[in-house]
This record gives sequence, structure tokens and C-alpha cells, in this order.
Amino acid sequence: MGTIVAGALGDAARFQHLAGSSELWMDSAEKLKKSADVLLAEMKRAEGEFCIAMAHLHQWSERPNGTKPYFCMEDWSLNIRTGDVYFLLAGLCIENVLKGIIVHAQPMSATQQGKLTKALRCHDLVKLVKKAGLDADLSKDERAVLENAGASISYWGRYHIPDHFAK
Repeated sequence: MGTIVAGALGDAARFQHLAGSSELWMDSAEKLKKSADVLLAEMKRAEGEFCIAMAHLHQWSERPNGTKPYFCMEDWSLNIRTGDVYFLLAGLCIENVLKGIIVHAQPMSATQQGKLTKALRCHDLVKLVKKAGLDADLSKDERAVLENAGASISYWGRYHIPDHFAK
């Protein structure tokens, strides 16, 4: 997370209020989900066009002057290859929901010395689920989804490589 210049949020009390607002964390989650939904719909549309393109690929070679058929006019391959960004948005949505639950339980614990607390700067979704008190019934599959979505937040949804090499 970045640093906000003094005055942009008013003062430390306003910062605490904004950080401790479960409604604002949930609002952020909702915007991220809507964005993920739009991207998913586009990925599905592009995948459908890709299937049509593959079914009619032979027509391309038979067209005069090598003109591309209609289904090759846009870069549907880019739209199909955005799954990592979808997971990033979905992971951030889950992260914001969990942080909203955490600050709902303890709104005054959101900041410390003018910063978000360590728990609210965390991107590890499994740890956030535990901090939110929701880990008791977490299945193996749910844990795997949270681990993958958390990894997308940390690197593979944002960058093509992690920030360090590990064996």
C-alpha cells in the first residue's frame, strides 16, 4: 500500500475512521468483485469466439488475398489470457471482505501510529481467515483456493515473476 500525503485524508482521526469502517472495506470488495465479473464475462465471450475461430480456421486460408475473417479482427487471445488478473481481482475482493469482517469486530484496532496494523497490511488470505475467526470449518479445497488467490495478490496476478527466487 502507498502513503497518503498529510491532508489528503484530513487527519489521523479521519484515517482511523476510514481504516476502521467495515462498510468501506466491503464497498472496496464489491467494486473489485464487479470488476472481476466483467473480466470473467469477457474471458468467457472471448473463449467462445476462440472456439468459433478454431472451428472455421480452414476458411481463413481459402479467403482471397489472405484477408482475416471477422473472428480474427480483435485480440481475443489476450482476453482469454487474463485469468491471472481475474484471480488478482477475486483475491483482492476476498481480502477486502475479510478485512471488513476483522475491523467490524474491532474497529479501533485498524490502525496503529498512523499506519494500518500488520493484520490489515497482510495479503495472506489464510491468515486473514484465521484473524477473522472463520478458519474452524475451512476445507482443504477452500484453503487451496485461498492460498492460490493470495499468491495472485502477492505476485502472479500482478507480475510475471515473484519478488525473489526460492528453491
